[in-house]
Amino acid sequence: MDDNPKLTIKQAYILAKADVGTKAAVRDAEQRAIAKMTKSSNQKVVKPGSTGKKSALKLDKTTISAAKRVGMDPMEYAAYANMSSLEDYERMKSKKKGK
Repeated sequence: MDDNPKLTIKQAYILAKADVGTKAAVRDAEQRAIAKMTKSSNQKVVKPGSTGKKSALKLDKTTISAAKRVGMDPMEYAAYANMSSLEDYERMKSKKKGK
């Protein structure tokens, strides 16, 4: 600003940081666009009249208390309890990875 005292602060900043400031602004805009796309792709469409959750299994008190005892979610505990083979377990794990 000493070279040209009539420059505004904005003009001086643009002259001093033109390339770096422009690149930073472009990168910031790209990151916002990526974040917006990621956020929107993770959202699920809920039809009117539905709760958006899968139909819940009827859990009895013993299942709920057993799940709490081992520190698990009752629905997850029931899913593990209903497995009878290694294939069932692998199928459930692959579904969880896909979500």
